[in-house]
Amino acid sequence: MAYTKQTWQDEQLDGAPKYAITGALTNADIEMITPVTQMGTPFVAARFGHMEDGIEEAGIAIEDFGNWAHRRGQTVETVFNADGSIVQTAADATLTTVFNADGSITAELHIASLDITVRKTTSFNADGSIREVIS
Repeated sequence: MAYTKQTWQDEQLDGAPKYAITGALTNADIEMITPVTQMGTPFVAARFGHMEDGIEEAGIAIEDFGNWAHRRGQTVETVFNADGSIVQTAADATLTTVFNADGSITAELHIASLDITVRKTTSFNADGSIREVIS
């Protein structure tokens, strides 16, 4: 299932927040009296559940990245393109590897059934360390 980003809005007030305090000091009621010009997005379980589902789907795609073992029995086709890129395809997944001019390597995995694309760029640092950015 594809993740659909949701829009979040901040609550907007008509000026600085002002409060009315009533009742005894040990049992006071505090009420904001500044008018709200735009309601903020509510923090509800359904929205957090939606985020959790998206995180899980992205995690599955990242785990799937470069791990074709669960596709045992399927045919993996590899194409070496004239531009130097490599495309591997198996069932509903495509892994495209590009060797960039700056010496880094970008690998992009797309899983059609989940409508998820994960990109990993690997850079090789002068000190011999490796930097990987996954997006």
